[in-house]
Amino acid sequence: MTFDETLDQIRELLQSKGRVAYRALKRRFALDDDYLEDLKSELIKAERVAVDEDGEVLVWVGAAPVPSSEVPQVQGPRSKVPSQETQPPAPNTQHPSRGGGVLPQSHRSRAQAASKVLGTSSLNKSRASLAAAG
Repeated sequence: MTFDETLDQIRELLQSKGRVAYRALKRRFALDDDYLEDLKSELIKAERVAVDEDGEVLVWVGAAPVPSSEVPQVQGPRSKVPSQETQPPAPNTQHPSRGGGVLPQSHRSRAQAASKVLGTSSLNKSRASLAAAG
């Protein structure tokens, strides 16, 4: 039996049982210490599907990774922070009738609240009504 065939059988055994003693693996597959170390290295370090427990037991922790041919290709880096293109613009706090003067704090708070509730498309309407009121 080849190394890969032995590895596949041990992986299947480990998946079904959840945990297997190294001594049982050595007995079942007639493994010497070096061969067992190679198998442990593959399962624990390379594939990361098992962990060693106290140097005596191999414990299954997860499925093997999906082969690269089945992994969907992602185009470009992904960011957890939305890009500036998708973020709504910050509310304009300048008073439109005063040529760029800053709105008083009470009007600025209302404009910011309106932009959050109504969205950016309705922001201009709320600014116009604030300007008429102020």
